[in-house]
Amino acid sequence: MNKRLIIPLVLILFLNIRFITAQVITYTPLYPKVTDSITIYFDATMGNGALTGTNDVYIHTGVVTNRSVSLSDWKYRPAIWGTADTTVLMQSLGNNIHTITFRIDSFYSIPNNVEALDLGFVFRNADGSIVGKNADGSDIFIPLYKQGFDARFTSPLGIPLVTTQGSNIPIEVKSTDSAMINLFFNNALVSQNYGINLNSQITAAQYGKYWLKFTAQKGSETITDSTYYIVQPPSTVQNPPSGIENGINYINDSTVTLCLLAPQKNFVYFRGDLTNWELEPSFMMKKSVNGEQYWIEITGLVPQQEYRFQYCVDAKINTADPYSEKILDEFNDPGINAVIYPNLIPYPVGKTSDIVSVFQTAQAPYNWVTTNYQMPAKEDMIIYELLVRDFSSRHDFKAVIDKLDYLKDLGINTIELMPVMEFDGNDSWGYAPSFFMAVDKYYGPANQLKALVDSAHSKGIAIILDIAINHAFGQFPYVKLYWDDEAKKPSGSSPWFNADPRHPFSVGYDFNHESNYTQTYFDKILKYWAENFKIDGYRIDLSKGITQNNTFGDVGAWSQYDGSRINLLKRYANALWSTHSNKYIILEHFANNDEETELANFGFMLWSIAHDPFKEAVLGWPQANSDFSWNISYQAKNWNNPYAVGFFESHDEERLMYEMLNYGNYAGTYNIRQLKTALKRKALAAAFLYTVPGPKMMWQFGELGYDYSIFWPSGTEVSRTAKKPVRWDYYDDVDRRCLFCNYSAIIKLRNEHQDIFRSPNYNIDASGLGKRIWVSHNNMNVLILGNFSVNTISMVPDFQHTGTWYNYLAGTSYVVNNTQDPISLAPGEFLIFTNTQLPNPQIENCCNIGGVDNIDNDNSIDIKTYPNPFDGETNFTFYLNKASELSIDIYDILGKKVNGLFQGKIAAGEHIIKWDGADNEGHRVTPGAYYCIFKSAEINKTAKVVIF
Repeated sequence: MNKRLIIPLVLILFLNIRFITAQVITYTPLYPKVTDSITIYFDATMGNGALTGTNDVYIHTGVVTNRSVSLSDWKYRPAIWGTADTTVLMQSLGNNIHTITFRIDSFYSIPNNVEALDLGFVFRNADGSIVGKNADGSDIFIPLYKQGFDARFTSPLGIPLVTTQGSNIPIEVKSTDSAMINLFFNNALVSQNYGINLNSQITAAQYGKYWLKFTAQKGSETITDSTYYIVQPPSTVQNPPSGIENGINYINDSTVTLCLLAPQKNFVYFRGDLTNWELEPSFMMKKSVNGEQYWIEITGLVPQQEYRFQYCVDAKINTADPYSEKILDEFNDPGINAVIYPNLIPYPVGKTSDIVSVFQTAQAPYNWVTTNYQMPAKEDMIIYELLVRDFSSRHDFKAVIDKLDYLKDLGINTIELMPVMEFDGNDSWGYAPSFFMAVDKYYGPANQLKALVDSAHSKGIAIILDIAINHAFGQFPYVKLYWDDEAKKPSGSSPWFNADPRHPFSVGYDFNHESNYTQTYFDKILKYWAENFKIDGYRIDLSKGITQNNTFGDVGAWSQYDGSRINLLKRYANALWSTHSNKYIILEHFANNDEETELANFGFMLWSIAHDPFKEAVLGWPQANSDFSWNISYQAKNWNNPYAVGFFESHDEERLMYEMLNYGNYAGTYNIRQLKTALKRKALAAAFLYTVPGPKMMWQFGELGYDYSIFWPSGTEVSRTAKKPVRWDYYDDVDRRCLFCNYSAIIKLRNEHQDIFRSPNYNIDASGLGKRIWVSHNNMNVLILGNFSVNTISMVPDFQHTGTWYNYLAGTSYVVNNTQDPISLAPGEFLIFTNTQLPNPQIENCCNIGGVDNIDNDNSIDIKTYPNPFDGETNFTFYLNKASELSIDIYDILGKKVNGLFQGKIAAGEHIIKWDGADNEGHRVTPGAYYCIFKSAEINKTAKVVIF
């Protein structure tokens, strides 16, 4: 039997402080309830005696609840291990005796809907290097009781246990009052006692599952409880059948084989709907000969029925399958709109905790319509980076499908989706991955993502998935399975993870990519999306972190040439390209150029950020460092391949429009801080980005002059990843639409003359405020001139030759008699000349075509409240997708309306409503929680705010 599950405690009710020498702890009251204050006394000389003589002793504690899967599964821990947190500091009474008093429910912040069963304890010094436990090394537990008459098992404690044949199982039932206590073994009465406790013992004899039950009767009141234990046979050692892979294997319409790779573990049970969420001996998984894989074949399944399940590992850890294609989350699934994900199978609330996997046989295959799609060449790619959450108020894949015609009109040929694999929470950028093969349900079902890929391909648009393989977070099964609970980090023996971060930008928990386990896992992940979703490639987030070279705390050293990192990246690429040779791999690398050169020459594409010099250029200040030529030119980097993905905005950078409107230069009547001027300068920037040969990228809505700060709404780093307003109405503004039209025309020039913009014969002069680009080819020459200053300037164009040239955007001709004759350009003006006459892109007509089809027609509201809590005044900042008759009212927690803040029509866009904490009569309301309710014919949304 697991010793952590057998901890009989002698409980002493103190009238005076007195210690029994055999006890590690004593406490009062004798029968603590969750609403009681409890006083605990710890004798540091008892148990393992490790803390003898330690002055400052801290408790490390948590709550075993009805959702815990083992006694080690503690919830609601009030402090972090290894910190000198005075919240958990005990008072020294001398003679190695330490005490602490607290009210249980508030100390642990236990929710009302959770049943607390036991309090778990170990004791430590300040940094956690010395730990006090029971003499056998087990943890210490205090059972909790309900109000009034109550009785419960105190041994074995409330979690079903798995033990070995021949072990002795102490049984104790304790009652808050004298009662007739009857103990039953498999429904047969085996012991009886009248009093406040019953003690017995059972020897684990035959293999199997056995039930214990007691009844405690006091007068007319009877309490009954039951638990079970399993006497576990040795594991059946047998390798899985040939062809079985780690994860969920569908054998036929009624059979699955589940296989969990879990080195260093002892045994694994399948549990779920098929076992009523109990452990069953018949569902103990077989063990491979090498002891690393656990597998089970399950037959008799109902075709197309969804089954929920988990693995219970060593009777301590419940985990989902790391290769799950669909998971359920108790706390985040309720936030998923049923319109976006219809008929979502519910989480089995009250039956388990943590993430649950789902399998389903006989799934209807997706019917692919587009089967002859040809991906754009790498050098021709115009990429649109997109976050589904902020692209539409509906935030689902269907909303992206609805905008594909718009994106095609813009001229892009590739969409890069920020991570859509299951990540922690719902509201996220997606870089906290938890399940790498599951589509995040917040964005819709998996088949909707396939439909997006299919629809995009039908319009000639590639789909790239952003994926974070540098790290994972705590929900990921291989983090949970190899977790050092005391150190609060992955175990040093983890086959997949580093115990400590290896580089200065580390987030979550670092994968060890030198490990064969990690490599095999991601080989399968990268092939999975390519094969099952027909995605066209990947953008690898934080690729510079894929290294075991320890540079933690030293950004400079991290960026230096790292041969082992290069080899790892090449290895992953070769594994993917061995079966999918044409898939793109784009690295977010930002290492020194010698390393990036080697990677580009190998076939990787790499992000090439040009935000800072473009920012300086469009802001128009003199002497600014605005030369962006190195940033966007693969030749300037001395790469053999045109694989530098140039951009001036991505999800990570501040928006150029925001920077111009707040920090732009001005001279006379020309003011960059005016919207119309800033929009024209954004077109100027686009002309100098997309005409440079090689792949290029834009961030969503950049083509409409999106001008919300990346730090909206609070202006702090906390807001960086927060939801941003969805402004499809921008297209209805003629000036913003003209920006779209300029983007479209510039990109069209490139798309319709790919041979020209593949030319290696180009030059960039971006050193001053007057900038030039020359692209030369036997079929056509192109010259771009631009004035980034705030004054009219005269530029020497240096045409490639004399003769007739054509102003592409204006559709006019221009005779060049002397290539050095200067041309006058107004501030912010740019010209694109070609020596071949091309169709006029009709910019002016494009600007005046009116609204775009398929913009968001459903009204929505996005609310931010700050400060919150507040003691003076708070702001409700909100954005409406379209004009609406809206009421905004404050209610108290009893549903009483205390203030009508607003009633009337509000235009589309961003608004702020302030509340000073007063009621309708101007009196300050009492401190506490209040609700601000926004209502219209289409909206009913509540924002909670707290006054203190």
